[in-house]
Amino acid sequence: VPRHLQDRHSAAAKAFGRGDGYRYAHDHPDGIAAQDYLGVEKRYYEPTDRGEERDLALRLEEIRRRLAGG
Repeated sequence: VPRHLQDRHSAAAKAFGRGDGYRYAHDHPDGIAAQDYLGVEKRYYEPTDRGEERDLALRLEEIRRRLAGG
């Protein structure tokens, strides 16, 4: 688990820097915060071009564009 996602409720956890650098998505425009959640470059979902997934694909494309800085 990336350090910025680790629990920081105890003094020891804070001293080790756990939770440092966490970006709360709700504090960012449109609820999108560029942040590594897995520690690896991997995609677990690719929508199809059918039905509701087509709309989801457009939203996902926009999110990925914003995360890439575009």
